[in-house]
Order: sequence, then C-alpha cells, then structure tokens
Amino acid sequence: MRGDAARTAKTGGRIVNLTKSLEAFWSGQYGESDHESQLKPNVYLGRYLVMASVAAHSIAVYDIDTDKVARIVTDIPQAGLLSEVALSVDARHIVQVNSDGQYFVYHVGTGKRVLAGRMVDEEIIAYTPKGYYWSTYEGAHFVEFQFPGLPGVYPFQQFASVLSRPDIIKAALQEGANTPPPARLTPPPRLDIALLPSQSDTALHMHVAARGTVPLKRVSFYADGQPIYEHNLSGNAVSHDFIVPGAAEAHWLTAQMIDSNGLAASVDPARTFQTLDARAACGTRRQ
Repeated sequence: MRGDAARTAKTGGRIVNLTKSLEAFWSGQYGESDHESQLKPNVYLGRYLVMASVAAHSIAVYDIDTDKVARIVTDIPQAGLLSEVALSVDARHIVQVNSDGQYFVYHVGTGKRVLAGRMVDEEIIAYTPKGYYWSTYEGAHFVEFQFPGLPGVYPFQQFASVLSRPDIIKAALQEGANTPPPARLTPPPRLDIALLPSQSDTALHMHVAARGTVPLKRVSFYADGQPIYEHNLSGNAVSHDFIVPGAAEAHWLTAQMIDSNGLAASVDPARTFQTLDARAACGTRRQ
C-alpha cells in the first residue's frame, strides 16, 4: 500500500493483487525451513518490488506503477545460499548475493545471467561465463580454473594477460552487447625448483625444471618479494642449474616461470624456499 501525497495528509493507497500475475513465481515456494520459505521482498526506486524465493530458485521483479511483471528469473544457482537480492540504480539489473560471498548479475530485460563474481576480504572480482574478468588487486586470486585431466586448480590471476578485460565486463552490462569470442587458454607451465649445495656466501645454486604446453619465455627469481635475477628461455621444457646472485641473505626465495602466452607458473608463498633453513637441508619444493 502506498499513499498518494508526499507532504499533505494521506488519502489512502491501493492494494495490488499479485496472486495471478506472479503465479509462476509462487509455484513451489514452500520449503522445509524458514530460510527456504522466506520471499525476501524489497521495494526499489519507489516502484519495483523485488523478491527472491529460495525454495522456488526464482527471483521476481514486479513494476507496481504499471501492475506488470518486469521479469521472473528461474533456476538461480546455489539458491540455498541466497542472502539478499537487489536492483541496480538504473533498474536494468538484478543482483543475487549469497552468504558465501558469491554474487550473480541478471539483465532485467532478458533474464539472462550476464556476470558472476565473488567478494572476499574487501576484494571483489566480476567475470563473464567465458571467463573474462575485472577485479581489484587481489580479487582474481579467489576464483579458480580447473583443466580436465590435470591435477590442482589455477587462480584467474595466472591468466591475467588473456582474461583481464574490464572493457568486456562493462560491455556485458549493456543490452544487446556482442558475445566476446572464447578465450584461448592453455595450462600454465609446471615448475620445480631445488636448492643445490653452494660454496658462495652471496649466491645460491638452484636447479630449475619446467615444462609447458607452449614455449617457455622466462624464469625469474625473487628474494623476499623483490626481483633479483631473470633468464630468458626457449622451447617447451627446461632442466638447468642457475647461480642466483644476491639471494644468499634473503629469508625467502621464489621462482616464477612465464610462457610465450604470458601465463605464469603458480607462485604459492607457502611453497617458496625459506633460504635460511633450506640451505642446510638442500630440499626440493614445487611452485
């Protein structure tokens, strides 16, 4: 119900019966818990009633001014985690926010899901169904790829040279935007490093073994996060010993491999060398 005057005495409102118009949305709305049965309604911009049904896996947008359904989105993903649903300030997009930090963006005009994303520790990433993304500085580390037949997962950040496309993310929010071509992705190179016995007080001897699906381009070494040495490569595989100057006094030594597509071998801080301990043990770690 809504009054018809802003500052003068209210003369009454009107009752909008949604039973028939939102029949497709009501269907199957009852669940086994309070969370599943709640509709989570909100009115945006003074005219759009936006509701989400966990049990029905649906989101509805109803235009109160025209008494018409603007959109019913069905089969929303991970509905059991749904926390809230919102409408963009231009009334063109619905945003589904889940309790685990994931969110999904739908176009009101078509009902199509145009973007998905994740919010973690004040970082955020938005990405298209094709994998193109736009993120804050650390946001691309919280969403991962998995290649069929290969162990492990790969954060989006490793594919920044191919997939970081703010222009495509912005275009996805425009009605009638062209679908971008699928990204050509290859698995990043695999990298193993081993600390070798060394007689030098200023340099470390390292063995590097790497293999990629495309030619390798460069290996770089970092001491306590700062670049100290790099070496250009060629071919799809390398097995070579390196003398890394300026690394002996570092607390942590990290190696990174880049291939000709600009993709990097995974650099996990937990798998770098703690050189003060490793020099005596001469252990082996994988990046």
